[in-house]
Amino acid sequence: MIVSKSSRTSQVLKIIMFVRTQSSAKALSGASRLSSRQLFHSIAALQQQEAAAAVAENASQRNPAEVYQESYKELTNALNFYKTKKGLRELIYKPKNAHKLLSMELYDEEAGVRLTPQRFDGSIKKSAFNKVVLNSSSYEELQKAEKLLLELAKYNKLPKKEHYLVEEHFVNLLIAGAKLNKLPHVLTFLYSNNLAVLRFLSFEVVEVIHVLNNIFKINANGVDLSALSLKEFIEKLNVPIKKLRRYKPKNIENALSVEPRVGLTYIASIVNYISAKPKSKNAAEARIAELLKLVQLEKLTVPDISKNLASYVTESGIKLQQLLSLNARHQIDYLIFKAIHEQFTKLAEVETFKNEATAVLSKITPFVSDFEQTVKLTGKQNFYEKVSQESKFGKPNVEKEEVAAEEGAKEEK
Repeated sequence: MIVSKSSRTSQVLKIIMFVRTQSSAKALSGASRLSSRQLFHSIAALQQQEAAAAVAENASQRNPAEVYQESYKELTNALNFYKTKKGLRELIYKPKNAHKLLSMELYDEEAGVRLTPQRFDGSIKKSAFNKVVLNSSSYEELQKAEKLLLELAKYNKLPKKEHYLVEEHFVNLLIAGAKLNKLPHVLTFLYSNNLAVLRFLSFEVVEVIHVLNNIFKINANGVDLSALSLKEFIEKLNVPIKKLRRYKPKNIENALSVEPRVGLTYIASIVNYISAKPKSKNAAEARIAELLKLVQLEKLTVPDISKNLASYVTESGIKLQQLLSLNARHQIDYLIFKAIHEQFTKLAEVETFKNEATAVLSKITPFVSDFEQTVKLTGKQNFYEKVSQESKFGKPNVEKEEVAAEEGAKEEK
C-alpha cells in the first residue's frame, strides 16, 4: 500500500495532529514550527495528491500468490544461472547461441529435462526473497523459501561479489513463520542450520526472536508459564544467543554488555514474564537488577529521524513517498524499540528501577514517537501492532514443540 485509505478529512486531521505535535513537547527535536500558511498549503496539496494516490494504490495491489511465484522464479532462475558451469552459461544464456543449443539436444542430468535457451539479466533484487517469505500462504511455501535461503547461502557472492543474504531476510522469515503459526519450526530450521547462515546474521535477529517468542507469544497465551520456572525461561532467552551468535553459556552476559539493544530486549522479556507470572516477581527483579548493570546505555544506537520527518512536510504538501520510504527503512528498528518501550514503561513504575528505566525511555522515546508520526501521516498500519495481531501461536502445548526444537539443535561438537 502506498497511501492511506482514509478519507480526505481524516488525512487533513492527521496533518493538523502532526503540526500540533511539532508545536509541543519536543516531538520533533530541532524541527521548526509550521506556519499557518504552510499548513493550508499542505492541506491543499494533499487534496490534490489524494485522487492520484488512490489510483496508484489500486494499481499497486497484487495477488500475493502471483507475487510469491514471480519472486520465487526470479530467485530460482538466478540460482540456476550460478549453478551452471561457466562453459555452458554462454550456450544457454546468450541469445545468439539459442539455435546452436537446440541443435545439440543437451540434457540436465539431475532434472532429466532437455536444456533450452534461458534469460538472466545478471541482477537479483534483495527484495525478491522478502517477497517470497512475506507472501507465503502455507507452511509448504515457507519451507520452499527456507530451501532457497540455504541455496542462496551457498552462492553468497551473487551477483557483484556481495553477500545476497542480509539479516532483514531472516527477520522476515521469522515474522512469516509467526504469521503461519510455525515460529517453532522456523527456529528449528535456523538453529539446525546455524553454521550455514551464521555469517549473515547480526544481533538484530536475536532481538526479533526475543520480541516474537517472549513478548508476543506470552501475551497471546502461547506459552504455558505455569510449569516454566524463571531459570528455564532465562535458558530460553539464551538459546538464540548461543545458537545464532555462537556465545557459550558462561559468556552470555558478555553478549548483553557488548550489544546493549539485545540486553534491553533480554530484560524486556523478563519484565513481560513477571507480568504473566507475578509469583516469580522477586527472583525476576533480582535478576533484572544484575542485568541492568551490564547494559552500557551510552553505546546504544537509536535512529534519529526527526530532521527527515520535519523536512517531509512542506508548503507544497506532504512528501508521501519519502515518508513511506522512511517508514519502511525503520520498521524493524521500531518493532524492537517499541517492545522495549512498552516493557520499560512497566519497569519505570517499580521504584527500585525507576531511574534506570527512565534513562532508557528518555533515549528511545524520541525515535518511537517520530516513527509513529510517519504511521499517522502515511496511513500505514502500525508495524508493531500489525506483527502482533497477525502472529499466531498454538495452544500452550505448542511449547513442547519449541522445547524439542531447542533440544534438537544441539551444540556442534
